[in-house]
Amino acid sequence: PTWTVREPWCDLCLVDEPLAYQPATGPRISFKLFYSEIYGDDSNWNPYNIYNCNVFGISPKWNCSWISYILPNNSAGGPYDSVTLCPPGGGRREYTNFDGTVPDPDTNTRMLVETNVSGETVGFKVLYPSGAEDIYEYIWLAPGQEQSLYYLTQQMDSRGRATTFIYTINNDGIPLLQHVIDADGKTNILSYIHIDTTWGPLVLISQITDPYGHVVTLNHNISDLDGTLTNVVDAAGIPSSFVYGSYYGALTHLITPYGTNSFSHGPSGSRFVVVTEPNGSHQMFYYVAEGLTAVPEVYTDTGNVPTNRPADNAQGTNTLDN
Repeated sequence: PTWTVREPWCDLCLVDEPLAYQPATGPRISFKLFYSEIYGDDSNWNPYNIYNCNVFGISPKWNCSWISYILPNNSAGGPYDSVTLCPPGGGRREYTNFDGTVPDPDTNTRMLVETNVSGETVGFKVLYPSGAEDIYEYIWLAPGQEQSLYYLTQQMDSRGRATTFIYTINNDGIPLLQHVIDADGKTNILSYIHIDTTWGPLVLISQITDPYGHVVTLNHNISDLDGTLTNVVDAAGIPSSFVYGSYYGALTHLITPYGTNSFSHGPSGSRFVVVTEPNGSHQMFYYVAEGLTAVPEVYTDTGNVPTNRPADNAQGTNTLDN
């Protein structure tokens, strides 16, 4: 896994790719995990609870590249007001044009609604400038709700070669991604762990087996009733472990065979992260805004402050490479 701190919010993020391969034809198969300390609590980052109804997922604050769905917004009972896309990996985008003619200003993608002869919505397409398409045609209506979710069913490249996503419904009525089929027709199989909580059943991805027998394992803490992700073993058998603190479950340690990264977080109301890398080096990220008092505006520990400047190079200009 690789870490980064997203500024200015000092959002600690991790990305891991425990499974990937290139079929003979079509899109590359890639299962990626994403952690976001701040936005991971948003249901659009951590979508295993929608409409207060549990669906499949990874863990609190975690998402993956194989979870994506579309939620139409229809407040007045007539035509859609907007369409919310929760893309692979987390986050969300709002579209207000649905005929595929007006691009989203941030991603240059376009949204196209698919209807049958009766005018009923049967799916959506996200259109890319390259000619690639993401197709959302698996429809699930949560119990007690009037609006359906549309799950990702195909990722198609510009030549029409597609990765296909196959779903099933378990005994609790929860939709589960069962198979991911590459453009060669080879199948990746997903397995799940089931946790009973006070607010209903929780179903989390626990294992992925690729067409060649490689296995990715995701271990969860089932005693905390949230199924917190504690360990990932990738397709090569390399483990990564995650340790969390008491402060809103923030990640405090990333442990791999190459060493341990530790993360220190500020108290409530602050935005700062201190990262200690395996070699003992430190990086500090912090944000101070008017009225934010949890972090001092003056850094008083001068022990780590340089007392000299780097020497000039031969061209007479200063460089930090010296």
